[in-house]
Amino acid sequence: MTVAMAAFADALRSSGVDFFTGVPCSYLKSFVSFAAGSDELSYTVAASEGEAIGLAAGASLSGHLPMVLLQNSGLGNCVNPLTSLTHTYGLPLLLMVSHRARDGQDAPQHLLMGEKTYALIEAMGIAHFTLSDDEEQSCETLAQAATMAREGQRPVALVVPKGTFEKFAYEGELSPKHVNPVEVSGHHAIDLAPRVDALRAVNGALSPRDLVVATTGMTSRELFTVNDRPQNFYMMGSMGCALSIAMGVASCRPERKIVVLDGDGAFLMKLGTAATVGHYQPGGLLHVVLDNGTYETTGGQPTVSSSVSFASVAAAAGYRRAIALDSTDALAQLVRDFQSGDGPVFATLRIADGHLDGVGRVGRTPEAIRDDFRDSVLDELLVS
Repeated sequence: MTVAMAAFADALRSSGVDFFTGVPCSYLKSFVSFAAGSDELSYTVAASEGEAIGLAAGASLSGHLPMVLLQNSGLGNCVNPLTSLTHTYGLPLLLMVSHRARDGQDAPQHLLMGEKTYALIEAMGIAHFTLSDDEEQSCETLAQAATMAREGQRPVALVVPKGTFEKFAYEGELSPKHVNPVEVSGHHAIDLAPRVDALRAVNGALSPRDLVVATTGMTSRELFTVNDRPQNFYMMGSMGCALSIAMGVASCRPERKIVVLDGDGAFLMKLGTAATVGHYQPGGLLHVVLDNGTYETTGGQPTVSSSVSFASVAAAAGYRRAIALDSTDALAQLVRDFQSGDGPVFATLRIADGHLDGVGRVGRTPEAIRDDFRDSVLDELLVS
């Protein structure tokens, strides 16, 4: 059985839930698509789960009963605002938390949180329910949770197992309405290249000594497919941390060249790291954001990148150089020419949405990735 989106939407309206925000998860993509395409269920795309709690707190203070949608791994990003904001001020809201790795079977980054989801929710003093795939029962549970949140002036969590909602794909336009034109080097790109072409261009421009940190999701998965090398650190989870990881390496090994392959959603999630990079000026750091305007791995839900000039943000943050590229060839040339001491340099390239057909997960264990990358960082005998 599955819960029909229209029926659940009616239950939300009946329960007085009228403000939605969050960060997508593939388990919740049907709900996000339905809400984003609905005239009655407005959905605000948040850059991080912590930000979403803040947005919901503002809605709660405005007399609304908000709902925050997030993956259970994102609970870690919510601990501070849930415990020091919503708890302290007694703000009612609902959390819709997907339960990845509920049965202990999932990608490595989900296993621990899958085991500890309920324990973490309880540790924060948050009451919780598990949403059933029985439509009538799930609507009753929602009503009960909404009443508990409103009367108790506190957050209440709805934990959502895989396959709870019916499959739903919105046929309309889900992109943000405002688009900020980007000035690019050379001419304006007409046809956007797929991510895999950009990754092939980067890979071809690397020397054996060059280090790479690839953000979580399709970037790491496609890079692994293009060319697995021990100098690549493939992130599994920890969305938004690619830049800070690379800066940590660059700070400890300033003579090394390290390329960060970031995504628009991941960069937006922890945008403040750009200011840290600009302040400390790690000379070996080349930061590349491949911007397709979506959260690709969770189902292609839109980010807000279309209204952001990433190069302008990086320049204002203090990068030594910040550019918007117009082609994969320009990206390859930049990677090839960059030398340790030139950085920090920032570059962004607009790419097409979608991903490589049949792409799998990174086919190595986290421990193997760690050991190979660490050896590569420490190996002074590696020559180009």
